[in-house]
Amino acid sequence: KDLNVWVSEFGGNRIRLVKKDGTVVTVAGSGEKGSADGTGTKAQFNAPAGIALDPSGNLVVADSGNGAVRKVTPEGKVTTLATKFKTPMGVAVNAAGETFVADIGLSRIRKVLPDGTVEPFSGSGAIGNDDGSDESCKYYHPTGLALVGKSIYVTDAGANVVRRLTSTGISSLYAGSGTEG
Repeated sequence: KDLNVWVSEFGGNRIRLVKKDGTVVTVAGSGEKGSADGTGTKAQFNAPAGIALDPSGNLVVADSGNGAVRKVTPEGKVTTLATKFKTPMGVAVNAAGETFVADIGLSRIRKVLPDGTVEPFSGSGAIGNDDGSDESCKYYHPTGLALVGKSIYVTDAGANVVRRLTSTGISSLYAGSGTEG
């Protein structure tokens, strides 16, 4: 119990903080489905999923039901960073403040620049299980992302694999056989 833990409450439409002493606090979200920027419980989410801290200490949230990526300050102020996603599930943020988003609905990994610009990063959008560069790579329900050094690890739930992406978006198999079990 040395750390505070951030939690996205998918079904409860809130962002919560579990403090070191075990106390749970709602930082943002009214608990009702919606899409509203604001502070604390005035903000609304629709099925918030993956979360990650950015270099400034803000929480970046994949707001999956709204097809958006949102930012939550430590004080609970929520703003929309980017939209135009189908079903964002996982997020990871690098030291430059670039956010990588696993969009399960589009079968792609996309990059959001600090100014909110959305760029393609990896995946053709076709469903499959093929590694390679940007457009040759195919995902089958990418869900989770983790950033380790300069590599991004992608949980591709439909393909039953974990992939490693380079900083330029080239995908290679890291773990898994592509079959269940």
